Amino acid sequence: MSADGTDECTMCNKIGARLCKGCQSARYCSVSCQKKDWPTHKLLCATFFAFDNPSRPSKEHVRAIFFPVDDKRPTIVWLHCEWGLHGYQHPDAEPFLGLAVYERHASIQQNPTLTKTLLHTIKLAYDDDHLNDDDKFPRNKSIRSITATRPWPGEYHDWRGPVLAYGKVGLGVDQAACRDIDVVDFRHIVDCLMSYDAKPEYLRHDANSSKPSTESSDTKILGVRINCVGDQGTCNRPQFEAVELSPSDPIFREHDTSDTADRIGLPIFTRRLPPDPKWLAKTLLDGPKGFENVDATRLHHCLDLEADYDPASGKLGWGWCSSQWQSRVGSTIIVRQDKKPLSVLHAEALYRYCRFDVGPILAHTLGEYAPDKRMSKKTALRIICRPMLCDSLVQAA
Repeated sequence: MSADGTDECTMCNKIGARLCKGCQSARYCSVSCQKKDWPTHKLLCATFFAFDNPSRPSKEHVRAIFFPVDDKRPTIVWLHCEWGLHGYQHPDAEPFLGLAVYERHASIQQNPTLTKTLLHTIKLAYDDDHLNDDDKFPRNKSIRSITATRPWPGEYHDWRGPVLAYGKVGLGVDQAACRDIDVVDFRHIVDCLMSYDAKPEYLRHDANSSKPSTESSDTKILGVRINCVGDQGTCNRPQFEAVELSPSDPIFREHDTSDTADRIGLPIFTRRLPPDPKWLAKTLLDGPKGFENVDATRLHHCLDLEADYDPASGKLGWGWCSSQWQSRVGSTIIVRQDKKPLSVLHAEALYRYCRFDVGPILAHTLGEYAPDKRMSKKTALRIICRPMLCDSLVQAA
């Protein structure tokens, strides 16, 4: 069985694939699929097979993949993941990344290249500072050897400094336990590296097309940052803060949306940000207070009449915000989907509408005004609309 618990082909998802004789981890349904994977698979195949699994230092150590700066190949390592407060395992990346405090994490839960949702999460940990001072960090040769196997007329993300990949059990936002990573995970990591921060389709210039892109890497998109309790209290950030984003910002690839914003004709993308180390340490000791961000949470009420209750995926049904937007939310970025400017006033007006107008309407449909008869969902949808927003703004003024 593969890491995903199936005998699917690593490259095309066909059932009944056979194990690679080298690593005994990846599976292929045909010689053709194996050849497609070989340019990158060979970078880890023999290393994975030769890794001394019986030498696991302790029950708190998991198998991880390290991408060193000066070596052209990634390597397998033991990563210590100590069990801490609130039942979470905390990977100690300092021996690999050289960080004494915190690093940035990119989550991989889907593989768009294979059109596949993973059963577990893969995390990429790296030093966040290299994004601000690239000259300070050398280019990562092990990652460049991966992207070099699939050249295209554009630019891959310029990874600098060491990178560490490890696994988490399950999907969602707050996975508690860590897990061993394998070569099937490596395939998903490779596809992520091939697409991470690469220019999206609408920015690529087709050599056979006479229509150039209207956006460049210098284009700035105006959005709004909604700051959590930790950032407001410890970092003295305002409740709503104007921000500038590039067209290649991760929010345009990985995001959530707002049903309420869609209803009023202002579709937005939303994305949560990693916590600031200045308040995170205190939060880990005193509880999740620093992560609180009810302003961002209220943007995510479900207005889908057919929505099912599915706690495994975080969906709680009509009127409720999904579970990932109710716990440890943190600061959040919101932008317009059409990339037009979104001002702080727009964001605050949307939040106030969600809180003072939409919230009570949905509460009525859920029976919170008993013994009054519940409002029907269809009636609620007729009320939640752009004209009502305009009326609300006039009254507030």
